[in-house]
Amino acid sequence: MGNSGSSSSLRGPAFAFVAAALFGASAPIAKLLVGELGPLWLAGLLYCGCGLGLILPPTYALRGFGSRYRNSSSRTRLRLAGAIIAGGVMAPIALAFGLAHASAFSVSALLNIELPATALIAATAFGEHVSARSWFGQAAIVAGALLLSIQPGGFSLSVGALAVAAASILWALDNNFTRDLEELPAPTIAAAKGLVAGFSNVMLAMFVGLRIPTISAVGGALAIGVIGYGVSLTLFIRALRSLGAARASSFFATAPFVGMVSSLVALKERPSTMSWIGAATMAAGVAAIFFERHEHLHAHEPLRHRHLHKHDIHHAHGHEPQVPHEHEHTHAAVAHSHAHWPDLHHRDH
Repeated sequence: MGNSGSSSSLRGPAFAFVAAALFGASAPIAKLLVGELGPLWLAGLLYCGCGLGLILPPTYALRGFGSRYRNSSSRTRLRLAGAIIAGGVMAPIALAFGLAHASAFSVSALLNIELPATALIAATAFGEHVSARSWFGQAAIVAGALLLSIQPGGFSLSVGALAVAAASILWALDNNFTRDLEELPAPTIAAAKGLVAGFSNVMLAMFVGLRIPTISAVGGALAIGVIGYGVSLTLFIRALRSLGAARASSFFATAPFVGMVSSLVALKERPSTMSWIGAATMAAGVAAIFFERHEHLHAHEPLRHRHLHKHDIHHAHGHEPQVPHEHEHTHAAVAHSHAHWPDLHHRDH
């Protein structure tokens, strides 16, 4: 990400924080519905809400999706399919099952397993640079999550906990697949994922003969899906492109704080003293990553691609600047030094 001003450097973290707040608030609220809907119906309706909310005006997220998809590379199509299957179809079912068998507070904490999984996959499979300071912050966040999970009577890996852990790992895969889908706008990816994954799980629920839920329960789940999944996912995809998978997921670790507050208000859950210590530990880890400044001499190979962008140090095109705008453009080979995160142009720096 180019160093084009403080507002530019803060945009990625801001997207991740707002996405985390929306998603974090949705988990305790969704728990209120899981008893009536069941995990499969809840997972399907949440993502249906995600997709349906984004295709309505003023977003029209799927406008031109057919032509964009046909013109995209096979790599983009495979990664989009992987993101939909892992993060849209399988992970929500696992999370809904976890909500049915664990407290909303514990679920929020356990979702932080996504952090080390995302960073590990990003570093080993996709070559993303993860600094020592970032790993330290990741470790602090995970330690805080473990402390948050210690409730009176001790922490144990119940069936619900294992289900949430599985959801977290699936979303870690989703994060890394989605990170490089630069040929498709963020709302388009979120809408496609929501519609395909949501309707797949709804059809599966009907196929296995589960009881059709009431209109009020359906409406509630759809509403949660629009905000807690649709808007949140769109913002998180933009954060992934600005920060890279490892850092974006670290900032997204603020979601348990919101889930904690929501649990206190909506479900009257009371966390232990150890949980408050865990929250402080997580905050320290997020701060360590947030204030990281990564700068060194690095070289860019020639590159031609298409994605939504603004005019910054990597996009000084010879036309009237429009923010944001999208077109196919070429990056010439260049070697320079500036503060950056592993965005679309700095994956392995």
